[in-house]
Amino acid sequence: MKIFFLQFLLITSAIFAQENQSESTTGLASFLKRGFSARWVGMGGAPVALVQDASSIYWNPAGLINEKNFQMNLSYAEDWVFSDLAFNQAAISYSFKKLGLGIGYLDASVDGIELYDDKANYEGSAQYSESIILGGIALSLGDLKLGFSHINYRVNNLGYSQSTTLNPKKDFIILGLQYYIFKGLNVGVSVRNKAELLPNEYLESERKIGISYTHNRANSDVNLFNAGLDFNKLEYGGLLSSGLEFFPLKELAFRMGISNVKIMGLSEDKMLDYRQKLSFGMGYTFKERIRLSLSITQHLYPSLNQSWKDPFSRNILIGLSFD
Repeated sequence: MKIFFLQFLLITSAIFAQENQSESTTGLASFLKRGFSARWVGMGGAPVALVQDASSIYWNPAGLINEKNFQMNLSYAEDWVFSDLAFNQAAISYSFKKLGLGIGYLDASVDGIELYDDKANYEGSAQYSESIILGGIALSLGDLKLGFSHINYRVNNLGYSQSTTLNPKKDFIILGLQYYIFKGLNVGVSVRNKAELLPNEYLESERKIGISYTHNRANSDVNLFNAGLDFNKLEYGGLLSSGLEFFPLKELAFRMGISNVKIMGLSEDKMLDYRQKLSFGMGYTFKERIRLSLSITQHLYPSLNQSWKDPFSRNILIGLSFD
């Protein structure tokens, strides 16, 4: 099994390794970098080895196999400044003993865009939105779980629809695995290919490897804390994210994390797409089935004063999950 694990790492790295290219990296689909699920965003976006719920279809599809058969995850975020800018996320998964299936949807939209003709006459308002539809599958091989997600990306802009169904060579694909090392300790890998969303507009590839540790209370199956650490290898550098989730009570969780810590090769213009962020969150579970989560993310600038004064740098995400 360990040999198979190493082979998977080598194969996926070879498949998704990209030559240095001069095409620009697009600002399209930037909403994907916000993360999925208030729980994991509150933990700094570092769940590659830890995630085992419906949002796995985004983070690491191998996590679609878990101990709970049916799961649903809903999240909503709204910009603190522009109330017309909204983000919606939804995912559903079903886990059999050795097989997991999931579907998901994410979008970002802006309402109230004013339209004018050539003579500056007002013609009404329109909506701009970007969205993706995800479909995923996972397979369990004992201590090793493998997963695959396929993504369809769409843009709807100013009253006309511009739909991009990616061809097989440029499909938006995520491959993932999770491997159980010993009690509480897991490792995960998630690899996303480079995708041409529009002509000469690209979403860069990502290769993530993560490690997580889960610790229960003494002589109990009740969780005390979860910790995750992820390294994200981009085409032009590398980023580190980490997070912690602590349960003072069985039903109550507090979370914090830091994401996109630059550790190699990223220029300032590239860091605009991956700005360093500090996250906080909390969650409460009702009747062991319904979890309500809240996360707040603050983008960090070189100056703390600048970070606080910029109202565009804060995001709030509310999530609801059901088992």
